[in-house]
This record gives sequence, C-alpha cells and structure tokens, in this order.
Amino acid sequence: MESNAAIEITSLFTQRHIYDKYRTELCTAFAHAGTRAYFERKQFIELSGNAADYIYLVQDGCVKQYLHSPNGVTRTIFLLAQGNTFNEVTLFNNDTSYVTSQAHTDVCLIRMTADEFNAILNAKPSLYRSMSYMLAYKLRIAMAQIYDLSFNSTEQRFRNLLCRLCVQIGKETSEGIIIPYIFTHDDFAQMISAGRSSISRIMGSFQDKGYILFDGKHIIIRPEIIGLGML
Repeated sequence: MESNAAIEITSLFTQRHIYDKYRTELCTAFAHAGTRAYFERKQFIELSGNAADYIYLVQDGCVKQYLHSPNGVTRTIFLLAQGNTFNEVTLFNNDTSYVTSQAHTDVCLIRMTADEFNAILNAKPSLYRSMSYMLAYKLRIAMAQIYDLSFNSTEQRFRNLLCRLCVQIGKETSEGIIIPYIFTHDDFAQMISAGRSSISRIMGSFQDKGYILFDGKHIIIRPEIIGLGML
C-alpha cells in the first residue's frame, strides 16, 4: 500500500496539467489589470502584518513567502511563479498577512487594488473556479510540508521537496527536470526546516548516486528521484 506521502506526490503530478491550465487562465484574465510592479532579487514586496491593500499576480520570476519568528528563524512556505496570485487569502479572510513576500529573483508583478481584483472576479464569475483551485493547490503543498515535518527524515523531506519543485516550477529537459531558479543550500534548508550542513551532505550523496545533476548553478532532477520521493 502506498504511503500518504506517496499518494500526495502522485496526485500532485497527476494534476500538474490542471494546475498549469488555471495559472494560464489567471494570467489571461488579469493581463491588462492594475499596474506593473518590478522588484529586484531579495527586495521585500509585502511584510507580514499588512492588510491586503493590493493583490498580486506573478508575471515573471519567482516570489517566496515565508514565516519569520521573533528570534530571526525563517521558514519558506510557498514559491510562486508565473500565474500564481498572492495576498488573496488575506483579502478573502479580511485580516492581515501571516507571511512575508519577497522577490527570490527579479520579478514582474501585476499589482491590483482589492477593488480592481474583486471587480474582475465579479465580471467573470468563472474565475472563482480558477482561484478556488489555486487556493486548494496551495493548501495541498502546505499539507505535504506538514506531513513531511511530522513524519519524515531530513533526507526524505528533501526528496519530497525536490519532487514538489518539479511539479510547481520545473522545466523538462533531455537530462531530467531543471529548476529554472537558483536556490542555495540555505534556501533549501529553510524550506524543510533543516540545517545547511544536512542539505550539503544529502545533495552530495544524491549527486554521487546520479539522482541530481547541475547545469551551472541550476539543479537538474533525474527521473529516478521521483520514485525515491514517493517512498
């Protein structure tokens, strides 16, 4: 019998084409909305505690959202690429954000006021389906992370993270699935609540076994690791 983690990852891969479909629909729907906002790598976009004055859609680049503890520890929750929205949960809940949103790469965003965002949704109610699916997908990613932290070893958490990155932002190549954005060992450590030294050790082991390759600073994930991630 497959484990819950295996079922979760298999489901993510099965639904990738649906995920891409709704991202494309949202890109098209909001293409001419709001204003363009550009942020350089590592620049803050929205801080935790802010209200949802603006809703954002990623047009290009990668945005990371993370939790930040009073003692300075950070925990990356989401990586958002083209077609992903953010701040919508804060708007729908009419509260303030729990996460900090930061440009992981140089990014181009569509920035809409809450009124502009709601007007577009109300004018085309079918978009609520797209928004609902994207929110559900974020929930699935969050639940997968909770499962990993609760039950899996550091190595298994890292395997599963690489599988999720293949689904979320990976691009297929002849050698495997390349992650188009550069992530440091510290970045990976923040994503799975591990130490940097542990990530270095595991990545070295995976590279020796041929599970991952490198194209410059970009990581290429070999098909073999997908099976490992489903253990």
